[in-house]
Amino acid sequence: MNNKPASGRVHLLRTLGAGFLVSMLLATPAQAIQFEFKDGTITGSWDTTLSWGNAWRVESRDPAIIGIANGGTAFGVNADDGNLNYDTGTISNIFKVVSEVEMVYENIGAFVRGTYFYDTENENGGPRDRTPLSQQALDRVGSDIRLLDAYTWINFDVSDMPAEIRAGQQVLSWGESTFIQNSINTINPIDVSAIRTPGGELREALIPVPMISGNIGLTDALSMEAFYQLRWEPTIPDPTGTYFSGSDIGGPGAEFVMLGFGGVPEGNFLDVRRQTTPRPDDQGQFGINFRYYSEIFGGTDLGFYFVNYHSRLPIASGRTTDFQGYGNAWAVGTGATCLSGGCIPLGVPAGDRDAAIAAAVARGQGEIIGKGGSVDAAVTAELTATATFIVDALLAGAIGAADVPNFVTDSLAEGSGYYTEYPEDIKLYGVSFNTTIGDTALQGEYSFRQDVPLQVDDLEVLFAALAPLDDFGRTVFGTFGQLGDFDVEENIQGYRRLDVSQMQFTATQIYPRRFGADQLVILGEVGFNWVHDMPSKDVLRFDGPGTFISGNADLAATGTVHSPTAVGVIEDASHFADDFSWGYRLVGALRYNSVYKGINLAPSIAWNHDVSGVSPGPGGNFLEDRKAYTLGLTATYQSAWEAQLKFTNFFGAERYNLVNDRDFISLVVKYAF
Repeated sequence: MNNKPASGRVHLLRTLGAGFLVSMLLATPAQAIQFEFKDGTITGSWDTTLSWGNAWRVESRDPAIIGIANGGTAFGVNADDGNLNYDTGTISNIFKVVSEVEMVYENIGAFVRGTYFYDTENENGGPRDRTPLSQQALDRVGSDIRLLDAYTWINFDVSDMPAEIRAGQQVLSWGESTFIQNSINTINPIDVSAIRTPGGELREALIPVPMISGNIGLTDALSMEAFYQLRWEPTIPDPTGTYFSGSDIGGPGAEFVMLGFGGVPEGNFLDVRRQTTPRPDDQGQFGINFRYYSEIFGGTDLGFYFVNYHSRLPIASGRTTDFQGYGNAWAVGTGATCLSGGCIPLGVPAGDRDAAIAAAVARGQGEIIGKGGSVDAAVTAELTATATFIVDALLAGAIGAADVPNFVTDSLAEGSGYYTEYPEDIKLYGVSFNTTIGDTALQGEYSFRQDVPLQVDDLEVLFAALAPLDDFGRTVFGTFGQLGDFDVEENIQGYRRLDVSQMQFTATQIYPRRFGADQLVILGEVGFNWVHDMPSKDVLRFDGPGTFISGNADLAATGTVHSPTAVGVIEDASHFADDFSWGYRLVGALRYNSVYKGINLAPSIAWNHDVSGVSPGPGGNFLEDRKAYTLGLTATYQSAWEAQLKFTNFFGAERYNLVNDRDFISLVVKYAF
């Protein structure tokens, strides 16, 4: 029985997955170091891979996905830090060690894997062009040492039925998906940065989690496998500011979201701060599957699955302003009004600094109390500071009356917040098959997910968080927003739970001796995604990549929602998530053995195409018309040395494809022993 974690049939990330699988198909396995103790009663193996990899950006930045304030044309600055941080040239220069040890004594054993990496470009390559990488980001792309798998296992019989139990930090792969994510294989989260590094391997990207798992052969044709997770772990998206990052608000190191729709540069004005992420329960994640071998088509493996799990992917939710922010906003508006003479009936002369400040503080206090809040010395001190700032700025001519609404919004934004969360108890039901017809290997699966949290358009969440602005005469957010009206200190759930079906099929064909090569491998996978009972986009829009402005015509028409850069502009409904989407992946590779003194060569091509529809997030599979291809050449020597040269080109889907200007070349050299 093979006790190492399975590395195949696992979904890969859409941008790099096809090229990665080519490497997996063509790589020559290294010879592990074998050892034994006590006259062979204890045996073991030790595998180590040393690698160096370099990657270079080869395409200039596309202004269409750079915010206006940063020199581009996009109506948003919340997705361009990674793009701005890396000019053409080196984006990674990484040295890495991956080592694993397995030891076996009779029917028990242990397996441990760890890795260390150091990327000189990211760790000590100097300040980035746009935004310094946070420590959280550096831990993912700079340098780190990590324990990956660490578990023990025991094999035994139960009434002549072979069984195995594993306990510890492990990877468990279910289903038949090869490329397309959101499949049955959902047990382990993914470290996205690990798979993107030059030479990244699946064993580094799948995050082992503490669990107890077991399997038993019930009959010669039927087996059962089950697991129970002991700790929840999330998928780790690209950290904010790293090369492939397509979001500045949700990844590791993200701190705020900017208002202003591309027209306001990042700073401490018109931003909403990130709040603490609530952690899901560690308990309540488990699953069971049955595998049955049928004589259909000359032999077919059938699988039946159930998994209950907590979301691995982050959802963005919001919170309206606290009482202090609400009072500050009233202090700003009242101070400006009184200074200009709007409070004369209240006995405040126009231009009277001290009287305007006093009136502003009193109004702020009254509004807080009117909302059910309390006022103490600290609250009053901040109200006074806010009123003093706005009045003095107006008197000095530093700002004008037209700027005051932005300062009102800023005060509310300071008291508001957003946070990422991971909803619990998603149920997955699935079936799969794996067979061979003639010389073609076929596999496929269908999964039904119940109560999947799908991300609502993030702008609707943001507008809902600003709904208290309705109290200031800007009655558009609560009135026209799709999520409804919200008062002070209320949470805005950024998702809706819907049921989702996914179906995918994979075919693999291996041809001997084609085009002068010893072997030709062709692999294709097609996937389809359905959201059941998805609301009309007129009722509720779900988020789509690159939708930086509102799709709500009523909101945009008011002229008060978007900044001057985007007044009256709305996002076309076709770019928000659809209830149906599909796409496919293709891989072709040739293998030439012993081309020169034991050197094997393998040229390859991989093609990704999202054909129709926009999958809802987080982590949606398809974005209509998005495409990518990877050209590669792999050389191996004596089952120990390997070199890879690859070029990847991203294109299609216009400005909604947030990596369409991130083309790169990578070179990797590995030595395994």
